[in-house]
Amino acid sequence: MFLNRQTLYLRPDPARVVVRPFKPTPEPRDLKPTDKARANHIVGRVLSLDSDTAEQQLADVLENFEGRHRNLLEIFERRAVEMEGALEPHAVLTKTQRYLVGAYFLHEYSFEASALFNPSIVRHPDQSGAAAGSCRFILSLRAVIDTNDHVLACLEHRHAYPGPER
Repeated sequence: MFLNRQTLYLRPDPARVVVRPFKPTPEPRDLKPTDKARANHIVGRVLSLDSDTAEQQLADVLENFEGRHRNLLEIFERRAVEMEGALEPHAVLTKTQRYLVGAYFLHEYSFEASALFNPSIVRHPDQSGAAAGSCRFILSLRAVIDTNDHVLACLEHRHAYPGPER
């Protein structure tokens, strides 16, 4: 097969994100007294919102993030439950307040935020759908992010059809 070198650039896609626990700590049982005070301050701020403002805050969060994540309200609820044991006793939270507490203890994490390197391509075993003159391939590369306290690396996999436009 003849290959023609192209001017292609691999660029990180910041839209490829997941949600992760926001510190004060990933595991509520590991909260130190200072972290607990900070976490309880965050919950106190949510509790101080009137219901209309809380609803608007939740609507804003959903508008900004729902397109990138499935089951976002379930994720918020799960995180609120995880944080419950670490927090001081407080009033019973409304559903909106629970979602906001869960949202406030999460953040987005992009695996491709810092660097993409070590690309490798192989011919895809399934060439169905490939246009004449093109070859479907699988690309793997390493994605790295610096989280301030440590560096994480993962493998990314994509497939593509280089060649004439389809």
